[in-house]
Amino acid sequence: SPPGRSVTAVAFVVLSLTAVCAVVDWIAVSAGQRVVEYVCKPLVMVGLVIAAFQLDPSSDLARVLLVCGLLLSMLGDVCLMLPADAFVPGLMAFLGAHLFYIAAMVVLGLDVGAVAFGLVLATIVGVMVARRIVSGARAADPALGPPVTLYVVVLSLMAAVAVGTGRPAAIVGGIAFVASDSVLGWTRFVSDIRQGRLVVMVTYHVAQFGLLLALV
Repeated sequence: SPPGRSVTAVAFVVLSLTAVCAVVDWIAVSAGQRVVEYVCKPLVMVGLVIAAFQLDPSSDLARVLLVCGLLLSMLGDVCLMLPADAFVPGLMAFLGAHLFYIAAMVVLGLDVGAVAFGLVLATIVGVMVARRIVSGARAADPALGPPVTLYVVVLSLMAAVAVGTGRPAAIVGGIAFVASDSVLGWTRFVSDIRQGRLVVMVTYHVAQFGLLLALV
């Protein structure tokens, strides 16, 4: 069989095992099993990185950039799940991840009209949701205002360029990331949402899988 097909088969197996690990993480989050979370949450990202190297991507450079984003996301995951409050370092790690994701999407190719449409969607979400989150962050600690605002801008741009690729997996990934971070920010700085942590993790993993699969 052609080499590409065998790589795809390996990637499928790795992604399947990673998806199982993600579901175990969701169950752990729902049940409050922190120890299982500490193992499964980073393990999902490890699985996605391994899968990235087994895919047959449309661009090798995009794959390298996306892997850098996945690794920074894993660092952000660790920061956000530690008992000590490492919110700002986690936020900065994810900000860096989004910059790499933006670069990867640009390399994959963008349609200007689709990017503009994505920016319109991001602006609507910004007005309806992000504005409240930034206000809540400032109220909790004035020093959080600038980093949270910067993060919102970069996240919105990432989602817009993901839509701009015209690739269904990228579009799902970008929108799911906005949904995940919106729920996370809302529960942290505005008000609690029922099963908010579970919603955050499900949409977060959908986002990371989507961005990865945009490579093919």
